[in-house]
Amino acid sequence: MRRIFLALAFITFFSVSARAVDLMTELPDLEKKAEKGDAQAQFDTGMRYAMGRGTAIDYAKATEWFRKAAEQGLVSAEFNLGVSYDLGRGVKQDYSEAMKWYGKAAEQNFAQAENNIGDLYEHGQGVKQDYTEAAKWYRKAVNQGNHVAQSSLGLLYYKGDGVKQDYAEAYFWLELGMKDLSQYEDSEIAGIKKAHADCEKYLKPGEIAAIKKRAQTWKPPAAEKPEPPKK
Repeated sequence: MRRIFLALAFITFFSVSARAVDLMTELPDLEKKAEKGDAQAQFDTGMRYAMGRGTAIDYAKATEWFRKAAEQGLVSAEFNLGVSYDLGRGVKQDYSEAMKWYGKAAEQNFAQAENNIGDLYEHGQGVKQDYTEAAKWYRKAVNQGNHVAQSSLGLLYYKGDGVKQDYAEAYFWLELGMKDLSQYEDSEIAGIKKAHADCEKYLKPGEIAAIKKRAQTWKPPAAEKPEPPKK
């Protein structure tokens, strides 16, 4: 499930950088800074066009600025450029290009990119469908606490896609993922909740209690060494 996140409620697709997007500087002044090659200013300018702050929404211009920043290795811009290609916002939709830029962001341990790579593999978009690869990338993202990837990994265990079917593992990851379902559509939430409830049918009460306790105390391990997606 490729929910493409943003902390700001009025944007549903793009990622913000580690700090808040610059909303205070007048756009012409911000663009002048961006034109001088400042990668963060380029990213912020792209976000201003994506958000329609100080200007009309213009995804083509947003993507243009994301590209400039991404080409300088700014991870949030690499991710957002991947989103642009993934959704066809400001550019022609191209899953292969989306994978390319998500891959670059993943090389910097960007959890959202790792989740989206997993989703592309799961659905065979831009790459050959490969549930094993999907599970691998979801696991990288869950190890950084990504709730969307937790639900997605749980569903793979529930269905036995790319991993051995395991209702206990499915229940654990779904339990974690259900802590934040804000990025899902109602139909997706219903599917997650159904899988979660179905798992309970195969587990004993003591097993359920143990899994819930494990989920309550679970903390993401240290991020793994980054690697590019499989060609």
